[in-house]
Amino acid sequence: MTLPRAGSRSVSEPSTESLAEALNALCAEVGIPFDEMLHTVEEALAVAYVRAFNPPGIVTVKLDTVTGALDVTSRVLQPDGSQIGRTLPSEDFKRLAAQTAKHAVLRHIHDLERDKALREVSEHRGELATGIVDRIEAGTVYVDLGRAEGVMPPEEQIPGEQLQPGRPVLVVILDPQRNLRQAQVRVSRAARAFVHRLLEAEVPEIKAGTVEIKALAREPGLRTKCRYRALV
Repeated sequence: MTLPRAGSRSVSEPSTESLAEALNALCAEVGIPFDEMLHTVEEALAVAYVRAFNPPGIVTVKLDTVTGALDVTSRVLQPDGSQIGRTLPSEDFKRLAAQTAKHAVLRHIHDLERDKALREVSEHRGELATGIVDRIEAGTVYVDLGRAEGVMPPEEQIPGEQLQPGRPVLVVILDPQRNLRQAQVRVSRAARAFVHRLLEAEVPEIKAGTVEIKALAREPGLRTKCRYRALV
């Protein structure tokens, strides 16, 4: 099993006037609900406004999806517990708003693709996958599996085996793990499941279901013991 690679997308830098139109087109292309993307953009705009101008209170930014106008407001808590709302200037924020919206959209798409890749990997847990050794850091081998990155810590490696970056490697998928940058999954060449799947792939009787593996014991790099029985 080889996971498909994610396609790359680019989003041109829109003005606030064309932002709503660009969001509509992009949401239709990638299949994201418009309201979900708009909420993501407005939250990012509010954070960017606070960083740029540091106004008092809780800042909210609303994007007019027809005109592209920005409505920036803040709510300031008073000593008596009441809140006072006021409108904040947005003219000097428009250029930064367009850039912020662009990055928010790209980040949201990236997060969705990462989560989708994690779901796909979860569906293949316990299966063999062929990848390319990407790098080795502090004894951990990182494997390029396409849309996900395989992480093989030392305890999941065969003792004494020398894996080389750029070379193909066969692993068994164990479990996905979250990473903000990309989808990652723990993989192994030392687990019993690795040998179990190899036997299923290489022994015709096991693959055909006429022989069943009853027990499997393994000392990675040394020996493997297998107990099986014929079903017919």
